[in-house]
Amino acid sequence: MLQKKETVLLLGKHKYIYLGMIVIYLLSRVYVFHTLVSTQDIFASWQLLDRIWLQNTLFESLYYLHSNPPFFNLLAGMCVKWFPEDYVTVLEWLYLTMGLAVYMMMYRILLFFKVPVWGALLMSTLYIVSPEALLYERWISPVWIDTFLLMSASFTLVMYGEKRHLVYLFLFFGVITLLMITSSTFSLLYLAGLVILIGIMYQKMWKYVVLFSFVPLLAVVTIYTKNENQFGFWGSSSLSGVQMVKKAAYATLEHPLDRVLSMTEKEKQKEVKASWEELRHEGKIESLQYMTGVQTMKVCQSPEEMVPARYGKISALSEPFKHNGECNMNYYHYVQQSKQIREDVFTVWMRYPEGYLRTVVIAMMDYFRPVWDTAAVNTNRERLHGYVKLFDLGELGGTYMGQYGLFFILLMFLSLLFVIGYTIRLLGRKRQKRATVALFMLYTIYFVLISGILLRIDGLNQMRVMTDPLLYILTVAGLTALLRFVFLKRTA
Repeated sequence: MLQKKETVLLLGKHKYIYLGMIVIYLLSRVYVFHTLVSTQDIFASWQLLDRIWLQNTLFESLYYLHSNPPFFNLLAGMCVKWFPEDYVTVLEWLYLTMGLAVYMMMYRILLFFKVPVWGALLMSTLYIVSPEALLYERWISPVWIDTFLLMSASFTLVMYGEKRHLVYLFLFFGVITLLMITSSTFSLLYLAGLVILIGIMYQKMWKYVVLFSFVPLLAVVTIYTKNENQFGFWGSSSLSGVQMVKKAAYATLEHPLDRVLSMTEKEKQKEVKASWEELRHEGKIESLQYMTGVQTMKVCQSPEEMVPARYGKISALSEPFKHNGECNMNYYHYVQQSKQIREDVFTVWMRYPEGYLRTVVIAMMDYFRPVWDTAAVNTNRERLHGYVKLFDLGELGGTYMGQYGLFFILLMFLSLLFVIGYTIRLLGRKRQKRATVALFMLYTIYFVLISGILLRIDGLNQMRVMTDPLLYILTVAGLTALLRFVFLKRTA
């Protein structure tokens, strides 16, 4: 009864703040909505199947999807099927709704971490009007969905910590399920670590933690098993091998780091080709090639008779191009290409261990680059050029530090160390509820960081977008605790 009364008082106390947040959010988007553009031809994205296939054969296409986990295609397919003329507008409003939810959940989570009301409102507002939120909210891709889902997972864990109702713990694993069928980054290894972490922190509830974790486990294993039976690989994405090719290419460049970073694309291709021809001549690799746009087109143009007869009528597998002229990255030939590539990539990494370590450093630099420094949001970034410069602490006049984001590396490295210290402090003071949420956030941040720099070399700053709100919350909460400690010590 007391808990219900406290909840009513909390809603009453903050309802005008929530109404104000809705007004702030809508006002900030009025300008953006008319100034920025979303990707009108969203199906130009390599992550999406063709619009016609999703509209006419949605579930068949999703079943034979091997290039990516299915949720993003399911979401886009449902919009196309139900709103064939207005699907872009529907997706835009859906992404805006997710943005508003991220804003409100961030405010609520900051309150949970004992940030004062004014501080929580100010800092959550600062994030939601930042170029990061504005630009990625207008880019229809899985990135903003992942951001929303990670914030939702954090929010449900907060609610479970406060209310101790099992429904919130179940919802937490339900959100994790959606996350795992949206992004291949979140694998079974991520789930295993998560179950161990939550099980340790809530030892009395470990049976329910294990029980509820079967929801994401069964969903992901079902996808993995389907891909194993149909295409011969155990995983959620057949393109994982293709994505590692560029990292293998950089590993063969036996030059100091600064020389590798300054080489032109043409110079890199020339040296990589020579190295890989030597490996092929030695019989070390079979079919590894430097995957450029031209090479992608060659895969698209491979003979259609290579597609097994049983897939001949499945457009998602048998058609090399989508109706808009873009390559169909779900084309059957990519499965065969990717299998051999994965084997060859690890051969190259073993042959050039120092080169591989150099690619890890390059990947880390890419991870910490400003998130708006990516071709995917170029058009909108130019439209907000002056505003972006206010936030672009890494732009130091085109210097080495500015070009490769070393300022951001230092800034975020210190933040990562700081939030580790803050989490340890919560554990030491036996703040179980807050420590659990902080550990979940920290675990997710580092899982994305480490898996990204080990397996990829570019596009990692886009991956960072989904965990930036988590790091931001922990940093604000930690600074608040530090300031409170210093203030109390001075007044004591």
